[in-house]
Amino acid sequence: MDIPLYSSTIMRREMDAVLTCMVSEKIGPGEINRKLSQTAREIFGADAALPLRSGSVALRYVLQALDLPPGSGVILSALSPAWHYKCLLQMGYTPVLADPDPETAQLTPESVRDAAVRGGKVLLLFDALGYLPDVRGILELNLPVIEDISQSAGAYYGAEESSSASAPAGGDTASPAAASAAPAPEIPASAYAAGSGALFSILGLEERDLLTAGGGAILLAPKRREGIIVRRMFEEAPVPDVLSDMNSALALVQLKEMQHNHGKRAAIHSVFLQALLQARAARHKTLAQTGGGVPSFYSFPVALASSANDARQYAAKQGIRTGAAFADSVAALLGDGLEGCRNARSLLLRCLLFPLYPRLGSKNVEKIAKVLRSLP
Repeated sequence: MDIPLYSSTIMRREMDAVLTCMVSEKIGPGEINRKLSQTAREIFGADAALPLRSGSVALRYVLQALDLPPGSGVILSALSPAWHYKCLLQMGYTPVLADPDPETAQLTPESVRDAAVRGGKVLLLFDALGYLPDVRGILELNLPVIEDISQSAGAYYGAEESSSASAPAGGDTASPAAASAAPAPEIPASAYAAGSGALFSILGLEERDLLTAGGGAILLAPKRREGIIVRRMFEEAPVPDVLSDMNSALALVQLKEMQHNHGKRAAIHSVFLQALLQARAARHKTLAQTGGGVPSFYSFPVALASSANDARQYAAKQGIRTGAAFADSVAALLGDGLEGCRNARSLLLRCLLFPLYPRLGSKNVEKIAKVLRSLP
């Protein structure tokens, strides 16, 4: 059987939570939604949290809260999800595209500053593939920031003392068998945790997000001023906008297991990184987490030095499914219409994702590592 590129981390605890909700016959927004809100506030240190039906609903609420005039420019990476771009257009705003760094796939303070000069008034920051940009440098530009942490929840940036997640770990942590027992890295007090400095952050709960509830999103407000706005939204939100208890039950368990699963992902990432460094002349690279930080280990991206099609076919012959890392991005949506974003275009064509999730198991981890070591 092939190893799929994505696999949810839904286990017995998640299924039990959903079944309990179904048996209670209270599946609409209610008590479990409120428990999810409280748990999200505690885990992310937020002043307020609002579980909603989708990321697009959350983004609509945020832009309304910012009272942004129609037609205003909103900065976003060319590698942001295509739904960001579509949602902005539908709401009457003007997307202002910024080109990401070719080594990290993240926006830089310089690229954001350039987009602001071209008319961007607000930044919709997407932490692509779970890596964080120089968030502190970006915040110094004094633009309102909305951060999408759907792939980066649990990641951090800018710790004063931190071993880089891009360096291979030694000892048993780097062995496939140890991947299920590794502890999650703790976020140092000096670090910027994903979403903690933005005015608002959005944690998606869709099928291919880091956490999944089968759909939905949690709108987070880290600070009190914005928290007051979110709480008022919660009181006034129509029922179709609010996440149901059945989805909330699944999200609640996923959220509680996030740190544990982060540790598993980190251990698997270490195995894959060592394998990639041992590949033929080490020509291929993964993305870099700079600034003394640790990513969320959402997946395992490989920026190929050779044909992406050749690598995909080679992996497929070994029973491993891969996929273009940015197939659902703005760059992919615009195609030949993408202008001035050379780095995004390059990463779109040559960045390939390999499976990385807690349920892989040691045999599959070693199988993928073997393919990474022998990539054409």
